[in-house]
Amino acid sequence: MLVVFGSNSFIGNNFVNYIIKKRLEFLSIGEYDPVFFNLNFIKTDYSEENLQEILDDKTISEIYMIKSLVRRDVIDRNLYKKKNIEIYNNLINFLGDKKIKKNITVHLFSIIEYEKNSEVNDLYLNTKIEQEFIVKSLLEKKNFSINIHRIPTVVGPMDLNFSRLTPSYLAHKLFNHEFEIINPNLEREFLSMDSFIKEFYSRKYDKKYEEHLYGNEKIVKMKISEYTYYLDSYFNYFAYGEQLDESASKLKNFFKFVNWYVENKDVVKKNYNAWMNYSEVS
Repeated sequence: MLVVFGSNSFIGNNFVNYIIKKRLEFLSIGEYDPVFFNLNFIKTDYSEENLQEILDDKTISEIYMIKSLVRRDVIDRNLYKKKNIEIYNNLINFLGDKKIKKNITVHLFSIIEYEKNSEVNDLYLNTKIEQEFIVKSLLEKKNFSINIHRIPTVVGPMDLNFSRLTPSYLAHKLFNHEFEIINPNLEREFLSMDSFIKEFYSRKYDKKYEEHLYGNEKIVKMKISEYTYYLDSYFNYFAYGEQLDESASKLKNFFKFVNWYVENKDVVKKNYNAWMNYSEVS
């Protein structure tokens, strides 16, 4: 059985969507009620006791570790880091104590090489480093193989974390909220969710430990100002039928995800309002 930890996240939701379509046996684990997929979902507080209760009798063959707290959920920097690390310690302690007869393949979704991440805030970066360190401790156990997936900025449907560039900009277009590009000349590598998932499932995972990079010819590299220009063009194309210019037309397959936000405006609005209300209270 495949278990997805952090199934309510952007990447988690897209994986669950794919898994359901492929009719794979799975459980999805999350801290909050799902926005999209209730099938095989189990709510957890990520304590060792609760993980033991819901998973101890399950035969697990593969684990996707996508869970990571959203920064705005925990305002205090030290508490944010502590709680993120605690979740992974609980997961690893549970798995380490579990009696395992067959090998478990663990997938941790992380960021590209640290030296390339000058634009990533130090708190998030350091948290990711510590999460990797914790997961690698499973290598001491004979029945685990560890795969760390280093991914660039992935874009696609169902991203409702409005601290990120893509949903924040599209919310600006949908609801006319204020938006400012802090560093428009920053160059970033983007990978579509479709390309990422396709590449993920095309690989073999038969080593005790391996790190995986993504994209290659599928990477779209551009400045933030260019990226938001294309977001704008495709929003107007899908929402109002406006024509695309020649440069935008060449990227139609990459930016097709924008239509999801146009077609699911009510879902986006509900979650955007909840996000803004939380931020204002905090």
